[in-house]
This record gives sequence, C-alpha cells and structure tokens, in this order.
Amino acid sequence: MNLCKSNKQKNKGFILVDAIVAVLIVAIGLAALAYMYTNSVKTRIAAERLQVAVQLAGQEMERLKTFEKDARLDTNDLKTKAKVQVGTPKAGAVEYEVTSTVDRTVVGDPLKDEQSTKMLQPVKVIVEWQDPMPAKTELESYIIVDNNK
Repeated sequence: MNLCKSNKQKNKGFILVDAIVAVLIVAIGLAALAYMYTNSVKTRIAAERLQVAVQLAGQEMERLKTFEKDARLDTNDLKTKAKVQVGTPKAGAVEYEVTSTVDRTVVGDPLKDEQSTKMLQPVKVIVEWQDPMPAKTELESYIIVDNNK
C-alpha cells in the first residue's frame, strides 16, 4: 500500500509541470499569431496608401494628356505641385504631394511617318507621402504633340 501512495504523490508534481509547459507553448503560439497579424495590417495599410498614390499619379497624367495636343507643352505652364489629403483626421488622414513636370525636349516620331509633325514629349508625375517614413512613387509617360506649332 505504501508503494501506491508514493506513486500518486510523484504524479501530482508532474501534472502541474505539464500544465505550465502547455500554457507556455500556447502563449508562444499566440504571440507569434499576434505578430503576424500586426505585420499583415501594416502591409495592408501601406498597400492601400500606395494604391491611392498610383491613382493620384494616373489622374494627374490624364490631366496633362488633356491639354491641347497641337502645340508643344510649356514646362512653366504645366509644372504643378498640389497637396491632397485622403481620409478623415480621426482615421489617420494621409497627405499626398503630387508634382508633375513636362520636359521641353521632344523625342522622335511615334508614327514613323516623315511627313508627320507629331512628336513625343516626356512628362513625369511624382507622388510623395509619409507612411510613417517618407515614401514616393513616380509615373513617366509621353504626350503626343505637334512639333510645328
């Protein structure tokens, strides 16, 4: 009978150690999940901000393309700098700075037609914002202009 009692006393301590080890393993797993979740939220927010920046750059590029296409675009007329605030102040609004420039140099004939006077003029749009570090995206394209006028 003494043999049975001594085994029970030894097992009581092992049950407590087993429970502590199990809780420790679960805590480590939950900490890893919490870390992965916060990183995925940060990545999602950064991707949303980049998407907004690309949309703003595309809108600015379309605005530049709507200018009169029968005259060479003047750098001074089209060099713009605008600040756009996206979101509400409570939700953490982000301020985007949109800068567009038009290069005065004209590049080759896009139509490969010797009689054509239409040429390509390079344009560049830069969008900058804080995320929380400074970030920026650039969009470059060409606008067809008539070189004779």
